[in-house]
Amino acid sequence: MRAVAAATITGAAIGVSGPFGSYQALDWPVRLAYWCAVCAAGTLIALILSRSVEGVLGSSSSRWVRDLLTLLVFSLICTPVFVGFSAVVLPVASLSPSFFQKVFILVLAIGVALTVGRILLFDLNGSSAGSVAGFRPELIRLKQRLPDDATANIIHIRSEDHYVIVRLDDGSTHRLLMRLSDAIDEMDGVEGTQVHRSHWAANSAIKDFEKSEGKWIVRLSSNDVVPVGKKYHETVTALVAHFGISERDRKGP
Repeated sequence: MRAVAAATITGAAIGVSGPFGSYQALDWPVRLAYWCAVCAAGTLIALILSRSVEGVLGSSSSRWVRDLLTLLVFSLICTPVFVGFSAVVLPVASLSPSFFQKVFILVLAIGVALTVGRILLFDLNGSSAGSVAGFRPELIRLKQRLPDDATANIIHIRSEDHYVIVRLDDGSTHRLLMRLSDAIDEMDGVEGTQVHRSHWAANSAIKDFEKSEGKWIVRLSSNDVVPVGKKYHETVTALVAHFGISERDRKGP
């Protein structure tokens, strides 16, 4: 829904301006529908590219880096597609290199607008208040997605297909349709560590770090056993050293 809202707002804004002759060529209802459809298709492509980029860089990488790389690839792929489509639908004077350049800039601008719109409309969602007033558990954005009676602390988040499973320290679990990286981003002010590409744990909940059957795991206060990926082993080791968490078999993986 967030992506649809951002695409609709961006498409409507572009439709009002009517670039590339669409203002003269199309009546305003058709023009708005046209640009909203273009932005919707672009959003779908961007979501697919975003998942691909996350798969290459890993969900622990900076979200800004992932977004910038996605925007660049998005612009390179969508520019020739949009040029060909415009040549059929709109009164394009010529397909000169300068036109390709203008389209590239427009496509990049649409991508930036969709990204910034998502951040301003949804991702910030009161986080500035938390930074000024100091961390308070009720300001954790991920908690706002849970039922009203889910008041316990979040200690573990794991991905499962297109969902995340959120575990609280009272033993309850909740299933949300979102990416693990987005769920981690919404854990405002909570100190936690991604210990595996599919698992995040609150630092305060990590009670043991051990090797079991040749594989490293962390044991949580809930007695849940969470695997530690090789990519995250050094991070967890540093965490253990800093907080004095129990560690067994220091030989490493």
